Amino acid sequence: MKLKHFFVLYLLWPFLLQAQPGSKPLQLLYKLTDANCRHLLHHKDPNIQESFFQHLVDSTRENFNFKQLPFGYYLSVKANGEFRDVRLHVQLPFSVELLDNDRGFHLLVLDTLGNAIP
Repeated sequence: MKLKHFFVLYLLWPFLLQAQPGSKPLQLLYKLTDANCRHLLHHKDPNIQESFFQHLVDSTRENFNFKQLPFGYYLSVKANGEFRDVRLHVQLPFSVELLDNDRGFHLLVLDTLGNAIP
């Protein structure tokens, strides 16, 4: 009896993996280690190494709010045809804004509550 269920699941598996109409495709979130971040900073290598995909955080829909994650550096990976679409996401305890006042530019640094950091 169990073999029969397994066979039915095996036949239906490709249809179960397809995205429902109107839903966003899935993506995988990986947290980068300090060594991975140092490698990206010093080598400026656009090729992402397989070692960067060791710390799986979650699998989410494409419209995931990254502000829910703890501070750190993350890679989101999704399939785009036969290629991997990899994006870097950064969660920091501060944000930087560039203000234009028609005379010059000012750099404004804000903490997580929106208060200016002098």
